[in-house]
Amino acid sequence: MPLLLYLTDERFSLYLDLTGEPLNRRGYRVEAAAAPLNENLAAGLLKLAGWTPGTPLYDPMMGGGTILLEAGLMALNIAPGLKRHFAFEHFKNFDRIEWQRLRKDAEGARRDPEPLPIFGSDIDPLMVRAAGLNLKAAGLLDCVRIMEADFLNVNPPTPGGIIVTNPPYGVRPSTDDMPTFYREIGDNLKQHFPGWTAFMISADPEFPKLIGLSSNRRTPLFNGPLECRFFEYRLVAGGNRKPGK
Repeated sequence: MPLLLYLTDERFSLYLDLTGEPLNRRGYRVEAAAAPLNENLAAGLLKLAGWTPGTPLYDPMMGGGTILLEAGLMALNIAPGLKRHFAFEHFKNFDRIEWQRLRKDAEGARRDPEPLPIFGSDIDPLMVRAAGLNLKAAGLLDCVRIMEADFLNVNPPTPGGIIVTNPPYGVRPSTDDMPTFYREIGDNLKQHFPGWTAFMISADPEFPKLIGLSSNRRTPLFNGPLECRFFEYRLVAGGNRKPGK
């Protein structure tokens, strides 16, 4: 059972780690992306976006598919810790029978797999492969539709819905010309996604200026040590473009 000791000049704190692996590690990630979102952050982004199961969801820069995976778990009511173990299971007085009952109840509450209106794409074939492997490990491969595609040249998978995505922002392998890339993201959203609402997380302070769209909301967040903003863009035909853009 892990013990954590924190020392200061005058005090100490001793913690008993009941989880072992951090709670964000659900147990389904078998292939990591270059700069993956934490699973708990991805789940939080979906909640902040107001996404609910049944609403079409699209991540056009999906990387390893974390946002899609968290959405699939929510849609099928799959408890996020079902595929992992916890440190408290090693307690001498651990009630294994009660724990098995709780897990059985959680298993019984999950919905049967079915095709979901959850879509993902990535320009990198290695990321499409990684997302497929992770979806398969989570039992969601036949529920979520993914493809290899350049977001700058892709049409929406449905007439309307919600985009939640984590575009590159200069801290992971990405395009050399980020300003042009951001402007093209804004142009594609404006031209091809009217009726959608797009949510994007970025640590790049230039992102909101370069994308050229008026945000309806920006929420401060941290992606690991990076201070970010989570931007909401409601895409309306003929609107959203900042004056002069």
